Amino acid sequence: MENVPADKLKNNSESFFIIPFYYSGKKEFEKCISENWKKDQSYNHWFLAKHIDAFDKGEGQIFTYYTLAPETYQSYGLPKPNEKIKVLSDLIMDDGYIMPEQFTVKIYQIKILYFNTGFGFIIYKADHEDDTVDTVINKSFALLRAFVSNRKSGKQVRFFVPGVSENGSNESEDKEINIVDITNRLLELKGRRNKTELFPISCKNQCYVYHRIQLAEPLAEEEVMRDLLLLRKGFHGSFIAHEEDENSIYDFVWKQNKNLYWGGSMKGLVSLSFCMPGENNYFVTKPYVNNVRNHYFLLYMILLHQRQVLLYYNYLAVKEQNHMKKLEKIKKELIRFRINFAYKTVSDEASYQKLYDGMYECLSLDNLNSDIQDVIDRVTEYQDFSNEKGMNRALAVIGMFSIFSAFADGIAFADRLKAGIKFTEIYLVVLIIIIIVILFAAYIFIKNIFKK
Repeated sequence: MENVPADKLKNNSESFFIIPFYYSGKKEFEKCISENWKKDQSYNHWFLAKHIDAFDKGEGQIFTYYTLAPETYQSYGLPKPNEKIKVLSDLIMDDGYIMPEQFTVKIYQIKILYFNTGFGFIIYKADHEDDTVDTVINKSFALLRAFVSNRKSGKQVRFFVPGVSENGSNESEDKEINIVDITNRLLELKGRRNKTELFPISCKNQCYVYHRIQLAEPLAEEEVMRDLLLLRKGFHGSFIAHEEDENSIYDFVWKQNKNLYWGGSMKGLVSLSFCMPGENNYFVTKPYVNNVRNHYFLLYMILLHQRQVLLYYNYLAVKEQNHMKKLEKIKKELIRFRINFAYKTVSDEASYQKLYDGMYECLSLDNLNSDIQDVIDRVTEYQDFSNEKGMNRALAVIGMFSIFSAFADGIAFADRLKAGIKFTEIYLVVLIIIIIVILFAAYIFIKNIFKK
């Protein structure tokens, strides 16, 4: 194993900014997506249990990666991959004064991860190069909020790319780009305009984030905990957390090794690692980088997808509670979703399973499953009650007509007696039966017409 010399170690960090979207119809999505997106080949996800890895195989492939061709970036208004984008933020105030901040970021790759449930994610992969962790924290705070346009406060996050110089001069003005418009253009489908919905289950246009932070020098435990808190929650470096807020059921913190840490929340997941002076840092700078960038990231996306779908089904179940046919369709789709995705055991590798378990609880997936099942059960119970009430009314009407029929038979019987027919035992039995029918029909009518 190659040991990287201490004098060549540098900070090496990247962030994946994840924007959820919804487009129903996997075959149509594959057919209509732009040629600028190249479908990735299927990989052997060795770290996954076989029933999960099977998702990514054959015609039944239930999640698919697409990568935007690098030569097409500029056609969407983006700079070339790895060219710097200037980010200006005026979100922070101090004593009533705006504290403008400026950063640079490189978008080196853009991907789509699309699931056959109709939910997908467009992923901007940003390279922070050798930025300090404090810079990444504040930059991430701004980028997470860049997809909220027209804030009521007027505060904005703006992006600028190098402009083209005119008349051959060396000077050129930076050109402002709108990242929300660019995202919508990236998701335009041929012949299917305005069909893709960004942030389908959220009232807040704030994306998710996945950080891979690798530092050249070690940090004290207290510093690590602070950085994990700010990064996983998307806070600014000026934020001061209360002690009781630092750890909760909606936070995941894991010390994987003496220099490997994880932190998660509902907003994002963070891997923070650092090199150890005088030690062999090959693993943390080579294989571990690949594992975090690909394997752990896929686990996080599987979990994030579950949360999006469950929130969506909760919304549909409440919306369609008065339409039993639609509700039955939701129940069938939910059963299929649970068969394909809702697993708690995903790997035989302890480290991957540990991360999955922690983030599963952090994203409150059990509670979401319980919520939607509770909604469906309550709606079904209410519908059964409504059906029972309708049946009771029908029985009351039948009882009412039975009373009329019995009275009619009784009147006919009385007429025959008046005509001089001899009253025999057989007629007595008939009379008793008529009386019983009238009493029973009256009981059914009264019981059901007034039943609540």
